[in-house]
Amino acid sequence: MAQNEMQDISMQFQQLQQQLSAVLYQKEAMRLHSEEIEGALKELSSAKSDVYKAVGAVLIKADVPTLKKELEEEKETIAVRTKSLDKQEKMVRDQLISIQNKLIQSQAARSGVAIPSSGAK
Repeated sequence: MAQNEMQDISMQFQQLQQQLSAVLYQKEAMRLHSEEIEGALKELSSAKSDVYKAVGAVLIKADVPTLKKELEEEKETIAVRTKSLDKQEKMVRDQLISIQNKLIQSQAARSGVAIPSSGAK
């Protein structure tokens, strides 16, 4: 493998690592947001007086059933987004493994060491 090709693959590997970090960050943000919604739903179920929701910097009086419905819908949206991020994470991890194997085999070939195939694609 030529030096330029090795550099390209190394750069691609680094870009995928950054992409994976971004995906993991987004997944954590979704997890935290989901926990906030769970807490809000729990508070709503025990609310005995008026409830309010934030709209920008303003609090607006809201009825409990409507607010619960909005939070449940938001929770579903987060679940779908998390599922999408899980698929993205798997795809990026698979690509990282593939490139890592290419780099290892290339380095082994340059040093004359035979590396058995791991079967990973």
